[in-house]
Amino acid sequence: MTGSHDAPAASQPVPPGSPVASSRRERIGVRVRAQRERLTHWFAELRERSGIADAIARAWELDTEVGGGLMAGALGFRLFIFMVPYVFVVFTLLGSAATLASSSASDMADRAGIAGVLAKGVISVDSLSRGNQFALLAVAGYGTIVAARALIATTATAYCLIWRIPKVKMKRTAAAFVLIVVFSAVLWLTSYLGRLRDAAPAPGLLLTVAWLLVPIAAWWWISTRLPHGDAPAWALLPGALMFGVAVEALHLFTVYYVTRSVASKSETYGVIGGALSVLLWAYVAGRVITGSAVVNASLWRRFVQRHPDAAERVAAAEQTARSRLHLWWEWLRSAAGLLR
Repeated sequence: MTGSHDAPAASQPVPPGSPVASSRRERIGVRVRAQRERLTHWFAELRERSGIADAIARAWELDTEVGGGLMAGALGFRLFIFMVPYVFVVFTLLGSAATLASSSASDMADRAGIAGVLAKGVISVDSLSRGNQFALLAVAGYGTIVAARALIATTATAYCLIWRIPKVKMKRTAAAFVLIVVFSAVLWLTSYLGRLRDAAPAPGLLLTVAWLLVPIAAWWWISTRLPHGDAPAWALLPGALMFGVAVEALHLFTVYYVTRSVASKSETYGVIGGALSVLLWAYVAGRVITGSAVVNASLWRRFVQRHPDAAERVAAAEQTARSRLHLWWEWLRSAAGLLR
């Protein structure tokens, strides 16, 4: 009889303020803290054993310290503001209104990347008269240069913050024209590869794989022109490699997600819905840009801490070496110990 009366009492809920509930919360808190300490200890040991794990942890810590997400948002907004007048100018000059009207968003993404998606989902160039197109073309051309200058200034400021160096002055007008030329070349090559894949799938696929080297080389060259502290040019290669792989992933993200998002949101919300989808793409692109700098800065600082003598030799070689062979030999010796 006693057991039959005790069983229902044991299944009754415990009041929140009772001593039993407090002790239960304390036991859970103790278990959570113990598990957190074990994970912290395990990850610290992993960082000691693995150079790659330590490099990833350092990049994560640096990104958190400098506010990588906020900087990516600022860069993404500047990139979107640059792309809107730029795409208007390009598709107006090329007279591609008929192509826009007859092509789907996925076709435009495959042929011209995010620029084609933006032109298809956001910008309407076929609803304007010739006079209005000419007037808006002049305004959009000026706006493209101004937006390119602002994008370069924001990128340079972000890199100064990531590398923790004072703000540097750049020739933004000249850099803006270089940015427009590089962006146009990438757009043309993307469009050419898209047509080549349609005409000859096998060679087009091989060229698409080889295309991975183009953003790597281009971003490495751009990174050498952006603020990067006292790091030599070879120390910027890891970020360029990450950028090239991320650009390919971003293109797939554009073709398989952004195009559908632009199409669905444009039907529901109009131009604003399509613009929001492109803004999401711009934020991801900003994340890639800041991420490449975070990778380079964290790896270089780790290298300097672990190999101070080699870092000094590289710096001295870049300042005094007369032989390119000797400089590349120093690069190979130093790069071999980057993650050790």
